[in-house]
Amino acid sequence: MKDTALRMIPGRTRIGTVRGKYEGAVDDYDIYYGNIAAAPDGTLVHIARDRLAKHAVNNEFTDVLWLDADMVFAPEIYEDLAEHGRDMICGSFISRHSPYVSCLFKSLIPPERVTEWGCDPFRVAGCGFGCVLMKTEIFVSVFAKFGQMFTPIANCGEDIAFCWRARQCGYKILADPSIGLGHVGHTVITKE
Repeated sequence: MKDTALRMIPGRTRIGTVRGKYEGAVDDYDIYYGNIAAAPDGTLVHIARDRLAKHAVNNEFTDVLWLDADMVFAPEIYEDLAEHGRDMICGSFISRHSPYVSCLFKSLIPPERVTEWGCDPFRVAGCGFGCVLMKTEIFVSVFAKFGQMFTPIANCGEDIAFCWRARQCGYKILADPSIGLGHVGHTVITKE
């Protein structure tokens, strides 16, 4: 398997990023642009995420970094998340509409949000997919067990449904509150 990561930015031009050295690489990063399963035709988010996940698996990417188009993040976000070496890790961010609440969850069914956190990484039951780095092997495991990946379940969006399925497959989700992100609404929303 190639040592690669695919940065997926729904709603924008998709950017494939190769991490580390590989045949033909000039330096640590080769970036290509293209429409690799985007949803310009109005495809539902869960279908677009399924397509992107399948693309990553079929092209032997090791990691996928999900970044939503309305997130504000540092250019080194991939490196900051990857240095943890976890199967699935997210930064911390707040919803973009009032009431402004955490997009980290301490339980999924029923959904219960994390309301307080310190500075150290901690385990969560789930997270919004505004900024999540995960190993592509999770897609394979989830699909093998459930026959689907991002299809929403009752009272949960595609991101929380995926987190629930990943946890049923034995994966743990880590949140790193030191990786704070902005969420663009009418203004940029941060924890402060």
